[in-house]
Amino acid sequence: MILRNTEPTCQVRGQGNQTRDNMRRVRRAFTLIELLTVIAITAILLTIIVLPIFQSFNLTRAAQAFSDAQDKARVLIEKVQRDINNAVTVRDNSGLKGSLAIRVPSTPPPSYAPGPIVMVTVPNVKLDLIKPAEGEPDPSNPGQFRDPNTGKVDPTLHSPKGQMVLPVSQGFTLVRYFVGLRDPFRVDATNALYAGVVGVYNNPYDALLMARSGGRDNLFVVYRAEVQPLVWDNAKNHYVVNSKYFEPDPAYAALPDGTYNVPLLDDRFFFLPDLDSQGNALGGAPLTAKQNRVANWLKAAVVQTEVSRYDMIQPLYDKATRHVIHDTRTDASDFIGPNLKDRPRLLPLIQFKPTRISGEMGEGKMAVRLAEEMENAKETGPDVVTTQFGSWSSTTVRTYPSGWIRTNNSFDDYLVTRVDSTDGHTKIFEFDPSGGGSDSLGGTAVFDITAYNQQAAAFAADPTLAAPFSFAVLPGATASQASRDLFMALLPDSGLGRLTASFGIDTVKGPGALPVGVSMNQPSVDTGPAVTPLNDPNGALPWASATTINERFNRIWNDATYAGLKPDKIHRFIDLRVTPQIDGSISPLDPSNGFGRAKIVPGSEVVIGPDQNPGQNYGFPVRYARTTRTPGPNQYKINYVDLPEPDYSLYGLAVPPANYTAASFESAIFQPRFKVGYLQLNSDPNVPLPSGNIRVFYRFQFTGGISAGSAAGIALNGALQDAFAVDYDTRQLMQVLLTIRNYPQSDLPNPQTVTLSATAKVRNYLR
Repeated sequence: MILRNTEPTCQVRGQGNQTRDNMRRVRRAFTLIELLTVIAITAILLTIIVLPIFQSFNLTRAAQAFSDAQDKARVLIEKVQRDINNAVTVRDNSGLKGSLAIRVPSTPPPSYAPGPIVMVTVPNVKLDLIKPAEGEPDPSNPGQFRDPNTGKVDPTLHSPKGQMVLPVSQGFTLVRYFVGLRDPFRVDATNALYAGVVGVYNNPYDALLMARSGGRDNLFVVYRAEVQPLVWDNAKNHYVVNSKYFEPDPAYAALPDGTYNVPLLDDRFFFLPDLDSQGNALGGAPLTAKQNRVANWLKAAVVQTEVSRYDMIQPLYDKATRHVIHDTRTDASDFIGPNLKDRPRLLPLIQFKPTRISGEMGEGKMAVRLAEEMENAKETGPDVVTTQFGSWSSTTVRTYPSGWIRTNNSFDDYLVTRVDSTDGHTKIFEFDPSGGGSDSLGGTAVFDITAYNQQAAAFAADPTLAAPFSFAVLPGATASQASRDLFMALLPDSGLGRLTASFGIDTVKGPGALPVGVSMNQPSVDTGPAVTPLNDPNGALPWASATTINERFNRIWNDATYAGLKPDKIHRFIDLRVTPQIDGSISPLDPSNGFGRAKIVPGSEVVIGPDQNPGQNYGFPVRYARTTRTPGPNQYKINYVDLPEPDYSLYGLAVPPANYTAASFESAIFQPRFKVGYLQLNSDPNVPLPSGNIRVFYRFQFTGGISAGSAAGIALNGALQDAFAVDYDTRQLMQVLLTIRNYPQSDLPNPQTVTLSATAKVRNYLR
């Protein structure tokens, strides 16, 4: 029997198993390199998986921002359209009237480092609409309005409420769209450059005018407010300026009771709480009043865009360097120190602009009335020309007169009505295109329309001044016969959208007082003694020495040289061309010193003379009646334009001289009957005109057909009438340009942008 000792064996075996287990455990652990490799692979996998998720969030937010911008833009532009369509009228917002002054930080060249806050005037960002009257004011309670639902006076109402009053009339409410800071009172105390500045713009997104940051933005938004410019003052018993929103217009004086009733509507600083209407800093009580007005505007206005992440201005910048373009300051109200180039160039992202109409051909208007037939009507042109839309601004009128031939250098001159940049007056210029240059700058000024309008007001107050037409004619109009022949004056009516090319003869007068008892300057002719050719003691004297109508008629009648013209070719007449005004001024129809295109507006004349009918009124002034036949008592026949002239030899007369000659029978007596301004009177040789004066008022015009100075070949191009091409901006047709920039809540560098445009017509426009 063999004995085995198993215990040591078991001990050894146990130790070996333990060692092997340890070895196995050592083999299962990761090395540092393996761990780093795994971490790197994991990071790459996470990047591949997670980054698209983050990008998808950004893209989703960008898409949402774009969609939101589209919706907001569409809603806003439709609202503006509705308001314009329903408005009674749109106030003129051209130039500074539609501009607002805003403050923005600057980054001026050459360093483009952050600079101070500066003032920039942004155009076309304010639109004022006048709402139509709604409901009826309570006549028994002025300034109080009834609720149409309850029928009771509602003290909370500041304007009538209810259905639109028809026909459409102007209401009490003004709707104003404008661009302003979301918080115009914000002060940034953290930046020394902005210290003391009220209303600090902050765009922390695009890093153009300031660095990116996590601070709260203060962007420009679009506001809409409905306010009442005038309110009823019970103590004064009349309407006064609503001081809650407006200050009085300094251009108008106070009423006798010390109140004002004309509000300052065109104040480009109205939304800046520390500046007056001239851009000057305020202090004390005026500062408090201005801050209160701005606060009231904030309460009345409703933000039409989002209050955050929507910016309504766009700094223009160089895309290569991202440096904002700066302009030289030009606004005197914010001029400090030297002329610096520190004004950021800004593009407003909402613009309210009148629609530009270019080259619209004006439509002539002529009054057609029975019993006002006339000879040679083809030479009569309309004295009123209208366009499709009214409410003009930035107007240019090109007048191509009858006889104008574009290809003929001798007859290619035309007239341009535009603003003279030298003095800001609207003038009419004679322009020769064959001389080169642009008609927007060149030409010779011949008529000052602004001076005419100013003088008309002054003349109404002081009749001893020169009358407006005589005052407004410039030396260029009479520099040569060619200029006289081309001259055509007109008056634009921007509100009605029309041109008036006629003037009353009473607008022709030099400085000085009229005779006592004379209130209107006009042609006046003495009839002379009431004698006939048979009982005129001076009937055998030469006709050229006669000074009255009866004397001249009698002497020609008794002159055997002209016996062949009796009885129907010898007239009592007035030649308005050479009949001076009461003050001695020359008529615009004058054949030597007048204007070749001057005519008489048909039907405009008023002839007052002594009553020719026997009776108790004989010799007293009455109005004569026009006839197209041979005139009888208290009648006249008149030429509004030149008539075709006959063969003078058929009457035994010589051809009249080329120029008017007072001593020539053919030129001074016979030829005038075929010329404009010939007024034939009762020529019965047995019945004289009663003693007295015949006064003639008429309107003269410059439009029509073939006139003096026209080309002989005018028929070749058929230009028998004048043509008016009008370029203008019309507030009856407003254009709204809207761009929405939405900064999404993501790390995308650029905002989402949507641009829309619309045109709205003011359907209820008050002319």
